Amino acid sequence: MDEKTKRAMRIDLNEFKLYLRLKNKTALTLHFNSPSRMFYLSVIALVVNEMERLGKITSIPLGNHLNLLALLNETVGGSAGSSDKENLLPRIYKKWKDALPDLEDAPLFKVLGRKKDYDEGTGKAYHFTEEEKDSWANLFEYKGSEENVRLRFSIDRLGVNLTDIVIIYEEYLNQEAWERFISDLKQEGKIASVKKMAYPLPDKPSIAVLPFWNMTGDPAQDYFCDGLSEEIITALSKTPKLFVIARNSAFTYKSKPVKVQQVAEELGVKFVLEGSLRKVRDRIRITSQLTDALSGYHLWADRYDRTVKDMFTIQDEITKNIITALQVKKVAP
Repeated sequence: MDEKTKRAMRIDLNEFKLYLRLKNKTALTLHFNSPSRMFYLSVIALVVNEMERLGKITSIPLGNHLNLLALLNETVGGSAGSSDKENLLPRIYKKWKDALPDLEDAPLFKVLGRKKDYDEGTGKAYHFTEEEKDSWANLFEYKGSEENVRLRFSIDRLGVNLTDIVIIYEEYLNQEAWERFISDLKQEGKIASVKKMAYPLPDKPSIAVLPFWNMTGDPAQDYFCDGLSEEIITALSKTPKLFVIARNSAFTYKSKPVKVQQVAEELGVKFVLEGSLRKVRDRIRITSQLTDALSGYHLWADRYDRTVKDMFTIQDEITKNIITALQVKKVAP
């Protein structure tokens, strides 16, 4: 497989990385390093696989693949954003049109080996030549509307043809890799097995609060995310009728794209809380969702658009909503 993976473009669905060489010979490794970002690399792989299946570089109508997109969103994507099928196409359309072509700000991936710097006071950005930015942006073509979108991954604009691109999953390549990837997602779904749990499931409701994803693009903001998770863990731990996984165990999953059922089986819990944080100046957006890992159902999810000074209020609201969803009572302070 080593010889085949030397092609001009590689989509690695094991590590969710995209390797490519632009026509000016600039080598890039792009890491789609969070559940929502992993979803969009999967969409690129879907488009590439369909082009390879058809034997030509052409526009792919996403409406024909709505169930598959929903599966990708619910599994690798962690149901980030809206999980409703009717909202998937507008989301993908906007990201394909605006976010994915943006190599400089890179809102949907991390450029490995490069460092973001402040660019003329407008925020952190990667520095590329105009030719490099244009080459990358020209890959993402679209037709139609948000409801009837056709996407084209225009590798031919880089002087690359279909034989120069490869999809990798486990030890498989191309269509076989894609089919195995989708098959595994269908089998795994989001349902944990009590029999596979490393520890006996407690008699009372049990929960793991995962570290919130830092979606700001600034590693210095990790303390906001870590502090949010830690405060929620502390607050929930004061509820006697809850079994709460300790911070040290929960934080072993920090910055790792894990599935809910994996966390449940490895820690021996029924419920898992996930979340993310975005920050622009003093404005923050926090999303969180509580999942029953044994059924795959979302018990509760919400989004908070507030200011930084509201952080403690948001922590209290999330804690209260979790306790309500699990139908337990919090001990009086």
